[in-house]
Amino acid sequence: MQGYLLNLGCDPRTHVQRGNEIADPKNHVPPDVYRAYQALKQLSEKARYRLGTFDPVQVQQSIIDGKLKTITDFVGL
Repeated sequence: MQGYLLNLGCDPRTHVQRGNEIADPKNHVPPDVYRAYQALKQLSEKARYRLGTFDPVQVQQSIIDGKLKTITDFVGL
């Protein structure tokens, strides 16, 4: 998402700024991509700050094949 925003001329320097740019309609991020980004952000915070654990099958199906794919498809990766 950072690369997508950079291509639009935006250069958010913090997570908050990046989230605001992704949410801004002028940057044309579809709602499903925004929701996937928010979900991945929450999951990463759970893993890093709350020692969250995740079921490998859920990670593959919901995160990698779901949320992450939504974002990578949008940005063309």
